[in-house]
Amino acid sequence: MSTEIAIGQLISVLTTLTVIMTVIMVMLNAGLKLTIYEFNWLRRRPRLNARSLLSVDVLAPGVSLAIVLMLSDLLPREVGLGIILLAAAPGAPLVPKIVKLAAGNTLYAVSLMGILSILAVVTFPVTAFLILPGGGDVQIDPLGVIRVILVNQLLPLGAGLAVRQFWPTLADDLEGPVSKISGYLFPALIIVIILANFGTILSFGLISLGTMLAVLVATLAIGHLLGGPDRSDKESEPLGTRTALGITTSFRNSALALLIANANFGAEVVAAVTVYGILTFAVVIPYASYWKKKQVIEVKQEVKQDLPTGDSDKTAQSDTAKKDFRRTDTDAA
Repeated sequence: MSTEIAIGQLISVLTTLTVIMTVIMVMLNAGLKLTIYEFNWLRRRPRLNARSLLSVDVLAPGVSLAIVLMLSDLLPREVGLGIILLAAAPGAPLVPKIVKLAAGNTLYAVSLMGILSILAVVTFPVTAFLILPGGGDVQIDPLGVIRVILVNQLLPLGAGLAVRQFWPTLADDLEGPVSKISGYLFPALIIVIILANFGTILSFGLISLGTMLAVLVATLAIGHLLGGPDRSDKESEPLGTRTALGITTSFRNSALALLIANANFGAEVVAAVTVYGILTFAVVIPYASYWKKKQVIEVKQEVKQDLPTGDSDKTAQSDTAKKDFRRTDTDAA
């Protein structure tokens, strides 16, 4: 029995250390890639900024809570807690890469991710306090959560941003190694959690998985609708914001949610957060691929309709159409 306890404690310590190192390295990597211009890009567009924050920090948690409450009689309590924790954790650093896959506005996605990561020090504890069920062992110390986010998320993000701003050559040197380390740590974290909670994960039934999928699809739809048109004839209006906001709203910060879950709840909640994070890829990646293909087809159709017969004119106008399609509104900044 003592051997089993020792192994359990070792696994718990290993999981905790892996979670902490993953969050720190992922946020440091995000900071090294983030410039002041990118961070301020969305702040200079108040209407788009307001819609974005409404989608990610208000509507997504509200809809997630509503779905969990509707299925509360059928849904395991730990799964509901995991979903709610994720609803309170916006600003996933992986979002810009997924947005790029969707041919969305990566500048917008990077700027929004930076703002959400900084605001999380306030929005996470407030959202968790408002939507987590009270009583019993469901208790989170708000000051403790703020301290965890400050030390493990905000500090490395700010450090990376400062290095990028004041020592860009050093940032370039650090970006590659830090990116590789963070890229290895996150899959390692998922593997550690799956191995440590394999039996719990296998016990999740169709109700649990279906609820997670329902939340993912609903939040994806919210962001998609509030993101605005992906195509516009107005030079002052940024393109690609619809797919970018859809992905950002649905793709929650699993690393941060795991950090809080591991410190405040049992292994079942940690396992639920992990499964939700895996399902996120299963929903968001096909969405990104579909919209990229759709946009490419639309561009090709427009080029065919507008081009004259000359081959040189075709090439020139095709290039112009593609450049206009990928416009990210940097001139209007």
